[in-house]
Amino acid sequence: MKKAFLILALISFSLGFSQTEKSANKKIIKTFQTAYNLSDYETVFSLFSDDKKETFSLENTKIYFERMHKTRGNLLSLTFDREEEGVHIYKAIFKNEEGEVIVKVNNKNKATQLDIRTTVAVKK
Repeated sequence: MKKAFLILALISFSLGFSQTEKSANKKIIKTFQTAYNLSDYETVFSLFSDDKKETFSLENTKIYFERMHKTRGNLLSLTFDREEEGVHIYKAIFKNEEGEVIVKVNNKNKATQLDIRTTVAVKK
């Protein structure tokens, strides 16, 4: 009986600390995927916090994501993978590559970080 209780307690504890996707991140990542695939970089820019907009202009946003889209292709799927120090990391499958999309959201539900990392080229 004690073993069963201990096992149940450990399972409950581990589930309580499992990583979950926050709703603000989910909304931003969904909007990002749609805008990215439509090459609508003004919408991507609108997801940024004011501080991010000051350091990464609309023009830089367009250049960066146009380059990403040209080499990686459309973003076919995004799946929440993990959270590290407040940053949500999504597994990303592009037409030409696999990678990660990194997003950090502030308390105003705006992205203070939104980046793409490539992990594997997709074989054609």
